[in-house]
This record gives sequence, structure tokens and C-alpha cells, in this order.
Amino acid sequence: MNSRGNALCNLIIAMTSTAKSWGVKSDVPGAILNGDGTATDNQGFMTNKELTTIQNSTSTVNQSYDDLGATLKDKRSELESMLLNMQNIQEETSSMMEWLQKMDTVAAKWETAVLDSETVKEKVDQHKLFETELKQNESKVQELKDRVTELLEKNPDSSEVPKWKQMLEKIDSKWSQLSHVAADRQKKMEESSNYLTQFQATEAQLSQWLVEKELMISVLGPLSIDPNMLNTQKQQVQILLKEFDTRKPQYEQLSEAGQRILQKPGEHPPTHERVKLHLTAVAQKWDALTGQLSGRCGRIEQVIVKSTEYQNCLKSLSEKLSTLENKLRQNLA
Repeated sequence: MNSRGNALCNLIIAMTSTAKSWGVKSDVPGAILNGDGTATDNQGFMTNKELTTIQNSTSTVNQSYDDLGATLKDKRSELESMLLNMQNIQEETSSMMEWLQKMDTVAAKWETAVLDSETVKEKVDQHKLFETELKQNESKVQELKDRVTELLEKNPDSSEVPKWKQMLEKIDSKWSQLSHVAADRQKKMEESSNYLTQFQATEAQLSQWLVEKELMISVLGPLSIDPNMLNTQKQQVQILLKEFDTRKPQYEQLSEAGQRILQKPGEHPPTHERVKLHLTAVAQKWDALTGQLSGRCGRIEQVIVKSTEYQNCLKSLSEKLSTLENKLRQNLA
């Protein structure tokens, strides 16, 4: 269009320049077109005006063409920028999905088993590294989600919208899942660590205390037949039983911690066996000692009853003998 407009202008100028040099006459009487002749009216002026109109129209077309070219150029730059942005988002999305899948694979291999203090510490350190990596990438995940959301808002009619929506949902779902799994594991590890620490500390204290009580019970000696001595022995047993009552919350705490550890899924057999062994030993010792004390207390009460009956009978017999002796003395006198 621009080329043709310029060619038309050049042709008109050439023709008018030739007519001017030749002094071509107009068909209209008294008028000369673009020549040196004179005109008695304005026909020559009107012809020059038409030429000016053509030149203005050509200039307008040229300007419109330039504007259109600039617009197309801007549009091209915009599309190229958009394409580059989409490619970057695509690459970042693929990279992010690979990272999320890697973290998911790591999380899938986690175990909640309680082994020992060192193993628990090692697992806690590993989990801290996992959480640190999550936190480091949290802003990247959010930034990528924002960019995908912005892309969807700016291009709601694009054929790629379903694909990007699905990708956004996958990223959001996988991130939420990993965050939940990490928090859940942290909670379980803290519980496992607390139960293990509690069990180990309580088991050590209670086992030592039970050994001491066993020695004390072993030196109580045989039961006396003297009611006063029996009451003293009963008081000794009751004091020991009261000590067991005082220690009962600690024993129940040990039992609960042990059962919690044994009930955890995925535990390793060696851990189960060790915990079960210690728990069984303490329970057996506890039941045996409390059983001995309760049995001794019951026997003392029985002996006290028998001894009291014996003492009463002896006293009654003594009184009767004394009465009989007095009667005999009176008869002899």
C-alpha cells in the first residue's frame, strides 16, 4: 500500500510537471492545468486541491501503515514475552514436581519405629533436614502457584487453561500432603521419643526401688505368737504396702509408656522384645512383692486372731485355776 501510494504520487507529479512545461490546456475554455497560462476562473486551483487531497490521503495511509506495523511489532514482543514466561513457568513447574515427588519418596520410606535413644536422635536430625528443605522451598512453591494463577487470569480463554489448572491442583495437593505428613511424623516422633525416655527413666528407678524393697521384705523374719509383736510386724507390712501405693502412679506410668511403645505400628522386633522384657520383669517383681506383703499381712491378722483367742483362753483358764486353788485352800483350812 505504501509503495503503491508513493508510485501514484510520483506519477501525478511527473504528469503535472510535464503539463507545466508544455503548457497543456484544459478542455475547459480559459483554464490551463498546472501550467504557466492564466485562468479566468478557479479550475486550476481545484485541480491542485485534488492533488493535495491525494497526497494527504497517501500520507494518512502511510501513517496508518506505520501505526499498524508498530502495533504488530508491540504485539509480537508481547507474545514473545508471554511465550517466554510460559516456557519458564513450564520448566519451573516440571522441576517443582520432580522435587515434590522426590520428597514424597523420602517420606514414604519413613519409619515410626522406636529403637533406642541414639536412633531416635538420628531420626530427629533427619527429620529436621527434611523440614528445613520444605521451609526453604515454601516461598518458591507459593511464587510458582501465584505465577500460574496470574497466567490463568490473564488468559482465561486459552486452550492450555485445563492443563495449567490441573498442574496447579497437583502442586497444591502434593505440597499440602507433604506438609501434613511432615507435621504428623514430627508429632509421632516426639511422642515416641517421650515414651521411650519416660520408659527408660522410670524402669531404671522402679527396678532399683523394687530391689531395695525385696531386700527389706526378705529380713522381716518369721511371725511371732505375741499379739504385741504381731501388731508391730503388721505395722511394718502396712508401711511397706503404703510405699507401694505411693509408687503405684509411677508403675502405671511405666506400664502405659511400655504399652504405647508396643502398640506403635512398624516397630522393629528387637525394640519390642527389649521393652516387653523390661516391662514384664518389673510387673512380675511388683506383683510378687505386693503379693508377699498382702499375704503376710493376711497371715498376721489370722495369727493375731488365734493368738488373741489363745491369750483369752489362757487367761480364763488361769482365772479358773486361781479360783479352784482358793476353794481348795478354804476346804483344807
